[in-house]
Amino acid sequence: MDDRGTTGRTRNGPTAGRHGAQDTVDTRSDALLTAAIRDGGDAGATAELYRRHAPAVLLYARSCCRDPHTAEDLASEAFARTVRAVRDGKRPVEAWRPYLLAVVRHTAADWADQARRVDLTPGFGTWADSAAARRRGGER
Repeated sequence: MDDRGTTGRTRNGPTAGRHGAQDTVDTRSDALLTAAIRDGGDAGATAELYRRHAPAVLLYARSCCRDPHTAEDLASEAFARTVRAVRDGKRPVEAWRPYLLAVVRHTAADWADQARRVDLTPGFGTWADSAAARRRGGER
Protein backbone atom coordinates (compact mmCIF):
# COMPACT_ATOMS: atom_id res chain seq x y z
CA MET A 1 0.00 0.00 0.00
CA ASP A 2 1.37 3.42 -0.89
CA ASP A 3 1.09 6.68 1.06
CA ARG A 4 -2.32 7.46 -0.49
CA GLY A 5 -3.82 4.17 0.67
CA THR A 6 -3.81 2.51 -2.73
CA THR A 7 -2.71 -1.06 -3.19
CA GLY A 8 -0.89 -0.31 -6.40
CA ARG A 9 -2.81 -2.95 -8.35
CA THR A 10 -2.48 -2.54 -12.06
CA ARG A 11 -4.84 -3.21 -14.88
CA ASN A 12 -4.08 -4.07 -18.44
CA GLY A 13 -6.04 -5.21 -21.45
CA PRO A 14 -9.19 -3.35 -22.52
CA THR A 15 -9.32 -1.20 -19.37
CA ALA A 16 -5.66 -0.21 -19.55
CA GLY A 17 -4.39 3.21 -20.50
CA ARG A 18 -3.36 4.16 -24.00
CA HIS A 19 -1.46 1.67 -26.09
CA GLY A 20 -1.93 -1.12 -23.54
CA ALA A 21 0.10 0.62 -20.83
CA GLN A 22 -0.69 -0.43 -17.31
CA ASP A 23 -2.51 2.00 -15.03
CA THR A 24 -2.50 1.90 -11.25
CA VAL A 25 -5.98 1.32 -9.85
CA ASP A 26 -6.82 3.38 -6.78
CA THR A 27 -8.63 1.04 -4.41
CA ARG A 28 -9.68 3.67 -1.87
CA SER A 29 -13.41 3.82 -1.18
CA ASP A 30 -15.48 6.64 -2.64
CA ALA A 31 -15.65 8.11 0.89
CA LEU A 32 -11.84 8.22 1.18
CA LEU A 33 -11.51 9.68 -2.32
CA THR A 34 -14.11 12.31 -1.42
CA ALA A 35 -12.14 13.24 1.70
CA ALA A 36 -8.99 13.57 -0.41
CA ILE A 37 -10.75 15.97 -2.79
CA ARG A 38 -12.28 17.96 0.06
CA ASP A 39 -8.99 18.17 1.98
CA GLY A 40 -6.71 19.19 -0.83
CA GLY A 41 -8.15 18.84 -4.28
CA ASP A 42 -6.47 15.49 -5.02
CA ALA A 43 -6.60 15.26 -8.84
CA GLY A 44 -5.91 11.54 -8.67
CA ALA A 45 -8.97 11.06 -6.47
CA THR A 46 -11.12 13.01 -8.90
CA ALA A 47 -9.80 10.97 -11.82
CA GLU A 48 -10.51 7.69 -10.01
CA LEU A 49 -14.09 8.69 -9.19
CA TYR A 50 -14.56 9.67 -12.82
CA ARG A 51 -13.12 6.32 -13.99
CA ARG A 52 -15.48 4.43 -11.69
CA HIS A 53 -18.68 6.29 -12.41
CA ALA A 54 -18.43 7.93 -15.85
CA PRO A 55 -19.77 4.95 -17.85
CA ALA A 56 -22.95 4.71 -15.73
CA VAL A 57 -23.44 8.49 -15.68
CA LEU A 58 -23.07 8.76 -19.46
CA LEU A 59 -25.42 5.82 -20.02
CA TYR A 60 -28.02 7.49 -17.82
CA ALA A 61 -27.53 10.87 -19.54
CA ARG A 62 -28.13 9.14 -22.88
CA SER A 63 -31.41 7.79 -21.54
CA CYS A 64 -32.49 11.35 -20.69
CA CYS A 65 -31.86 13.04 -24.03
CA ARG A 66 -31.70 12.05 -27.67
CA ASP A 67 -28.56 13.89 -28.72
CA PRO A 68 -25.32 12.06 -27.82
CA HIS A 69 -23.35 15.32 -27.59
CA THR A 70 -25.86 16.77 -25.15
CA ALA A 71 -25.64 13.55 -23.13
CA GLU A 72 -21.87 13.99 -22.92
CA ASP A 73 -22.38 17.60 -21.83
CA LEU A 74 -24.84 16.46 -19.15
CA ALA A 75 -22.40 13.86 -17.82
CA SER A 76 -19.55 16.38 -17.76
CA GLU A 77 -21.71 18.97 -16.04
CA ALA A 78 -22.76 16.41 -13.42
CA PHE A 79 -19.14 15.67 -12.56
CA ALA A 80 -18.16 19.35 -12.52
CA ARG A 81 -21.06 20.29 -10.22
CA THR A 82 -20.40 17.34 -7.93
CA VAL A 83 -16.68 18.04 -7.56
CA ARG A 84 -17.48 21.71 -6.91
CA ALA A 85 -20.01 20.69 -4.23
CA VAL A 86 -17.47 18.41 -2.55
CA ARG A 87 -14.81 21.13 -2.55
CA ASP A 88 -17.37 23.47 -0.96
CA GLY A 89 -17.89 20.94 1.84
CA LYS A 90 -21.25 19.72 0.61
CA ARG A 91 -22.48 16.31 -0.53
CA PRO A 92 -21.86 13.61 -1.59
CA VAL A 93 -19.81 12.04 1.16
CA GLU A 94 -19.64 8.52 -0.16
CA ALA A 95 -22.51 7.64 -2.50
CA TRP A 96 -21.26 9.27 -5.70
CA ARG A 97 -23.22 7.32 -8.29
CA PRO A 98 -26.76 8.09 -7.07
CA TYR A 99 -25.76 11.71 -6.45
CA LEU A 100 -24.32 12.04 -9.97
CA LEU A 101 -27.42 10.47 -11.53
CA ALA A 102 -29.63 12.92 -9.63
CA VAL A 103 -27.48 15.82 -10.87
CA VAL A 104 -27.87 14.56 -14.46
CA ARG A 105 -31.64 14.30 -14.02
CA HIS A 106 -32.03 17.78 -12.51
CA THR A 107 -29.63 19.41 -14.97
CA ALA A 108 -31.45 17.86 -17.95
CA ALA A 109 -34.77 19.11 -16.58
CA ASP A 110 -33.32 22.59 -15.99
CA TRP A 111 -31.79 22.74 -19.47
CA ALA A 112 -35.08 21.65 -21.03
CA ASP A 113 -36.90 24.34 -19.03
CA GLN A 114 -34.51 27.12 -20.07
CA ALA A 115 -33.55 28.64 -23.40
CA ARG A 116 -30.99 25.86 -23.86
CA ARG A 117 -33.61 23.41 -25.17
CA VAL A 118 -32.65 19.77 -24.81
CA ASP A 119 -34.28 17.11 -26.97
CA LEU A 120 -35.43 14.83 -24.16
CA THR A 121 -36.49 11.24 -24.61
CA PRO A 122 -40.28 10.86 -24.34
CA GLY A 123 -40.28 9.17 -20.92
CA PHE A 124 -37.83 11.62 -19.42
CA GLY A 125 -39.68 14.55 -20.98
CA THR A 126 -42.85 13.46 -19.20
CA TRP A 127 -40.99 13.29 -15.88
CA ALA A 128 -39.32 16.68 -16.47
CA ASP A 129 -42.67 18.31 -17.26
CA SER A 130 -44.28 16.94 -14.09
CA ALA A 131 -41.23 17.94 -12.00
CA ALA A 132 -41.38 21.47 -13.41
CA ALA A 133 -45.10 21.68 -12.63
CA ARG A 134 -44.45 20.56 -9.04
CA ARG A 135 -41.69 23.18 -8.67
CA ARG A 136 -44.00 25.91 -9.96
CA GLY A 137 -46.69 24.73 -7.54
CA GLY A 138 -44.27 24.81 -4.61
CA GLU A 139 -44.10 21.02 -4.25
CA ARG A 140 -40.87 19.05 -4.11
